[in-house]
Amino acid sequence: MIKVHPNALKHGLSANEVRLAWENYLIGAVRVPGELEVRVGVDSVGRQVEMVGSLLSGGEWLVYHAMTPPPKKVLNEINYLIRRN
Repeated sequence: MIKVHPNALKHGLSANEVRLAWENYLIGAVRVPGELEVRVGVDSVGRQVEMVGSLLSGGEWLVYHAMTPPPKKVLNEINYLIRRN
């Protein structure tokens, strides 16, 4: 299950768009193993969405940040984290 924090909606995305993009991500990386991930996914109209989510103790994800389009800084971070692992 994916929970969407109200803070993730402040850039104009709906909770459903965030959930869809989180589930259908194109690229992602672990920031903190077992706890924190950054992902770039696609919403229902094909926009790329950058998201940060935390894994809760019950196995659910809490997405607390989402915005479109993803900043280049985040894309660079994901590529760096992938290469590092």
